[in-house]
Amino acid sequence: MSNSAGRASLRWAWLLGSLLGCSNPPDEETISGAQASGSNAVFSAPTSTPSPNCASPDTCASATPPIATQCAAPIPIYEKGAIAGSVCPDDASAHGLTIVSLRDDWAPRVFSGDDVVGPAPYRERYVRIANEDFGRDPTWDRELKDRYFELYGIFPSFTVLSKRLNDDERHACHAALQSDGLAALKESVDTWKPRDKQREERLYTRQLKRRLDSVSKQLKLSMDELAAKPRWAKQVDVYRRFSTREQAIRDMQNRLRCDELLIERTAEAGILDNATIEAMQAYMRRHMIVTWRLDEEMRDTLLTDSRELDYRQVLRALRERVGDASGLIEDGSAAAAPEMVMGRYIDARVFRAVHFDGSMPNGAEDLLARATDAAAHALGWTEPATTAKALAAGLPERVAIRLPAVPDYHSADMDLYAEIDRGDMVYDVPFDRDNESPQRERLPALVLYTRHQGKKIALLRYPTTVGGWQPEWMPEYKRVMLTYKESPSGPRIWRDLIAEPRWIPPESTPERDLVRPRGEDEWVPRLDTFGPSYASAYGMVMLMHHRVDGNKLVDQGIRTHGSVSYGSIFEGYSHGCHRLHNHRMVRLASFILAHRKYVVHGPIPVGYVRTFDYQGKEIRLQIDSRGFRYELDPPIQVEVLPGRTLGSAPATFKPKKLPDHMKSRYRFD
Repeated sequence: MSNSAGRASLRWAWLLGSLLGCSNPPDEETISGAQASGSNAVFSAPTSTPSPNCASPDTCASATPPIATQCAAPIPIYEKGAIAGSVCPDDASAHGLTIVSLRDDWAPRVFSGDDVVGPAPYRERYVRIANEDFGRDPTWDRELKDRYFELYGIFPSFTVLSKRLNDDERHACHAALQSDGLAALKESVDTWKPRDKQREERLYTRQLKRRLDSVSKQLKLSMDELAAKPRWAKQVDVYRRFSTREQAIRDMQNRLRCDELLIERTAEAGILDNATIEAMQAYMRRHMIVTWRLDEEMRDTLLTDSRELDYRQVLRALRERVGDASGLIEDGSAAAAPEMVMGRYIDARVFRAVHFDGSMPNGAEDLLARATDAAAHALGWTEPATTAKALAAGLPERVAIRLPAVPDYHSADMDLYAEIDRGDMVYDVPFDRDNESPQRERLPALVLYTRHQGKKIALLRYPTTVGGWQPEWMPEYKRVMLTYKESPSGPRIWRDLIAEPRWIPPESTPERDLVRPRGEDEWVPRLDTFGPSYASAYGMVMLMHHRVDGNKLVDQGIRTHGSVSYGSIFEGYSHGCHRLHNHRMVRLASFILAHRKYVVHGPIPVGYVRTFDYQGKEIRLQIDSRGFRYELDPPIQVEVLPGRTLGSAPATFKPKKLPDHMKSRYRFD
C-alpha cells in the first residue's frame, strides 16, 4: 500500500466512527424489568477484613503465618519471594490476606457473571487473547493484525510474559545494538511525511555532507568549529538534524527487527514507510504507548533495556489482578499523584499525566500502586532477573499476600456516584483554515466519588469525551456533512452495566461500512466493529445512561464505554458518548461489581440478521445478543455537568457543509 493509500484508508476509518456507537441513538423507550432470563438474586460482593496497615513491604510480612489444616486446597502464603505458610481460602480474609490469582485463565471480575447464569461468553475469548491463542478464521483477523493487546485492555498471561522475559536471544539482539541516533534525537519525527519527501531529504543530507566535508577540509576546521561560523551554522544544523533523524529511524528499525516486528525485505532503511510504521504501532501496543510520532516517549522506551520493559509488563499485569482481588481502583488520578511500583513508573507518561488542575479535594492517593508494590515484594518479583527466574520455575494458581489495608470507606455496598464534567463546550465549526481546532482549557473528565462519614471522596478522575461537530455521511444530502453530536447534561443513572456490548448497525449504514477485505478477493463482515471485541464501537464494557422521567427510564443513546480510539479520548471529542480507555473502563466496571449490589441477567437476546451482496460476494451479518447485562440495584447516580460554553450555543444544530479546507481529509466515493 502506498503512503497516500494508507492515509486515505486511515481517513476513511476515522470517518467510519461517525456511523458507530452513539451517533445513532435509539428512540426513547421505557426500560423496566429483566431483558433476559437470569439470576434473580441480588448479588453483593463479600466484605473482607482489612489487612493490618503495612506502610512498607517489610511490615506486610507476618511474624507467624497461619498454617491451613482444615481444607482440601490450601493457598500458599508468599512473603519475600518464598512460601511462608498456607491458609484455607475461606480463612484468608480473617488473617488479613488477599488471594490473588496467577492462573493463565484469569479474567477481570466483569466477565465472571455468577454461578446461576455463568460467565460472560467473551470471557473465553479474553483468556485466549491473553494467552496469544489465536484462531485462523475471519473472526480472529483483528487479533492477528494487532498482535498485542495490553494497550487495549487485555493484559498478557504470566506464561506469555515468562516467555518474553526469558527470551535470551531477543534480549541479546537488543543489547548488541548501537543507539547513537536515538540518543541524539531531540525532536519528534512525524510518521505522516510522504516517502518521496523523506527520500529527497536523505539525498539532500548526503549532498550537504559532501559539501560540508569539503569546506571543513579546505578551512581545516572540525564540524563543531564550522558550526560556530555564521556562514555555515545553519547548514551544519540542518545536516545534523536530518542525519540524526535518519539514524534514529535506522536504530528503531533494528530494534523492531529484534522483536520480529519488522521483516528486513519489507522496510526501507532510514525511512518511515508503511512496514516500519505498522511495526512501530505494534511495538507501541506491546508497551502501552500512545503516540503518532517517534517522539520523546517512544525514543525513551526504545532506549530502555528490553528486559526492563518486559518487567514493567509483568508489573502492569500484576496490578490488574491485585486491583481485581483487593477491590482497589484508586490510582492517584484524583490526587494528580501517580506513584511508582518497585521504584519505577510502569505507565507511559500519557496515562500518568495530570490532564486537569491539580489534586481534587479529598482525592484518593495511589493505593493501587502501593498494593501492587507490596504484592511484587511478597512474590519476590523485585527486579527483572529474579522475576524471570520465578516465572520460569512455574507459578501456583493462587497466592495469599498481605497487602496494605484498604480504606475504611471500602465495603460491599459503597455509596458511589459519578460526575462527568463536559469541560469547555465549543459550538463553532471545529477547524479553522489552518486545520487548528479551538483551544480548550478544560477537557472532559469523569470522576467517581464515594460518600463516607460526611466526606465526599474522589476515587478517580479519568479523561473522557463529549459530543461535538463530527463528519457524517448524510444520505439525504448524498455527501459527508458536519453534524453536531450532543452529550446532554443533567442527572442520569447507571443501572445497566453491559459486558461484551454489541453495536447494532442501523439500516442507513452503508454496506461498505459493514465489511472488510480479506485476501485478494474476499469480503467478510466487520465483526470487530460490531462486537464482542476490545475494538468494538463500545469496547469491552459499557454503562448505559438513563434519564429518570417519573416512573420511566428514558434511553437517549448515551453510554459511558470503553474504546480503542485513544486519540479521541485525549482530545475529548466523540459522537456523544463518554469514552474511556478500555483498561480503565474494565477496571471501573469490575470495581462497581465489587462494591455494589447487582442482579446478573446475562445475555440480552436480539435477532439481528442482514444479508446483502457486496462486490459479487454474499455477506451475512448476524448478531444474537446485545451484550451481557448486570443490573445495579440500586443504580448509581450520575450528574453530567453543563461545562463552560465557548462561543455561542445555537438553539438547533443543523448539518453544515464541510469547509473547503476540510474536504481533502475525507473520502466521498
